[in-house]
Amino acid sequence: MKVYIFCIFFYILEVLLVIFGIADVITVPYCRLWSRIPGIQDKVPPFEVDNELKVPDTCVSPYEFLCQFLDEEFFNNMVEKSKLYATRKGNVDDAALLTKDNLFTAIAIMHITGYTRPASRRMMWQKREDAQNLYVKKAMARNTFESIIQSIYFVEPEDLDPSDPFWKVRPLFDTINRTAKKLVAQPEYVSIDETIIRYFGPHPLKQCIREKPDRFGYKIWLLATASGEVLHCQPYGGVNTKIADQGLGQGPNVVLGLAQQRGLKEGSKVACDNLFTSFDLLDHMGEHGWGVVGTVRQNRLVGVPLPAKKDAAKEMTRGSMKSAYTEDICTTVWMDSQAVFMMSNFTGPSPTGTCSRYSSAAKKYVDIPCPNIVLEYNQVMGGVDLVNETAKSYGIQVRLKKWYWSLITWFFNIMMVQAWRLYRRTLRLRHQLTRDQEEADSEVFNQSLQGMSNIAKVQARKAQETLLKKRRMEEKKDEEIPLLEFLRQCVEQIILKHSQEKVPKHHESRLSEGSRNMLRYDHSRPHFPINTETKGVCQNCKQRSFIRCKTCNIALHIQCFEAYHTAS
Repeated sequence: MKVYIFCIFFYILEVLLVIFGIADVITVPYCRLWSRIPGIQDKVPPFEVDNELKVPDTCVSPYEFLCQFLDEEFFNNMVEKSKLYATRKGNVDDAALLTKDNLFTAIAIMHITGYTRPASRRMMWQKREDAQNLYVKKAMARNTFESIIQSIYFVEPEDLDPSDPFWKVRPLFDTINRTAKKLVAQPEYVSIDETIIRYFGPHPLKQCIREKPDRFGYKIWLLATASGEVLHCQPYGGVNTKIADQGLGQGPNVVLGLAQQRGLKEGSKVACDNLFTSFDLLDHMGEHGWGVVGTVRQNRLVGVPLPAKKDAAKEMTRGSMKSAYTEDICTTVWMDSQAVFMMSNFTGPSPTGTCSRYSSAAKKYVDIPCPNIVLEYNQVMGGVDLVNETAKSYGIQVRLKKWYWSLITWFFNIMMVQAWRLYRRTLRLRHQLTRDQEEADSEVFNQSLQGMSNIAKVQARKAQETLLKKRRMEEKKDEEIPLLEFLRQCVEQIILKHSQEKVPKHHESRLSEGSRNMLRYDHSRPHFPINTETKGVCQNCKQRSFIRCKTCNIALHIQCFEAYHTAS
């Protein structure tokens, strides 16, 4: 009743302002009719799942997956702009060092600092054995590395945009968004949140959010999947943020703007926290066929027939819930340790589930009722935090005194995580297709056993099961490769392919299997036999041999050379 009295009072006030010439038009406030009867009109259509592989079948190694994100377009621009930047600074000798091979090698060395964590990057090139890194010393000289990282640049002075405070690193965000739209399959449920890129230097756009793990730095709006893949991002630049103002307020503008820039498919569901959720956002997202579920602040629930936070703490017990419905919106208050207000345009409290909470009275964890709207929110929300946590796990530790350097290192960390997620997902889909084909081939195998004795059939089936079991274990190992192992394989393969040390002297066992295979089938390198004084185990026939491959540095017989270096 109070909301209708407020609307009538507001309307009368507008009429008086128009009569006295203070206002030009009459704005009729929109009054929502709330009901306790469950049920909303779902305007969100069904979502069409896309399981299509986004990478070619020739893309196999971690290095090749990373190159899908750090592609030729990105490297050509970085090489060109970095050379021009070094020339403008008067460093002509440094400009000659800025090739794709050197830049890729420098990026690999930067990633090495993420999982070795040297106290100072210069220690890796020292002669003292307690801190030196021979792998880095062989890959690139120290002064070359220092010159390259000081000259990394992505724009020209002519690209200056006074309305864009991040114009110097704008190509990095464009690359993230372009490659994500091309390679990352969009799931049904996504989440939107803010993240902070740590920076302690002076800058007018440095933010402070005390609830974040990194309190000071640049704020980035992120659209991500629940599994931790970035779909779209935009840096916060105040009034110059590259997100259109649609009159909904900052939070709702971000959700609607990121969804439109990414081009979410109809039927997508977006989870967001109380900074973003509002009635206007749900109305606009519903018009585009997108669902929203999120927590909501109490001051945005004016006129909703639900108890206030303080009243809910007095009236409601833990696990109880109350809901109010309009034609297409459901608002629910659920009592946990304190009142939680939720809002959605596609789901409600039913079907009710359970969640585990600690009971101080029973001195143990007990199950309490939990509305479905909370369960769906908890299942999806947290993708942005997962992106941030994963990117910082083995984040680059190289630091420079440039305001945009933390954005550059964040970009390379994000690209490594994106490639790792894509690698795992792609191998999982490829192996599933292989298993489907094996099931079809099993009938042919059973037919081939006809006419054999029972003992021969049992032996053949047992050999086939052993082979399949071994293959499954290898496939599972690849599908669940940890980020650290993926990162190390990328570094190895980058240095093998791009470093100044064209013929590595590392023993075969010191490289990962993926890096060994990359070197093994690389016919651009001279694979020829050399005689040695010590015997080694031939990697093809497993017999002893004095002959080794000069490039692979492994024992091989002459007659085994072609078989070993040819992909099966």
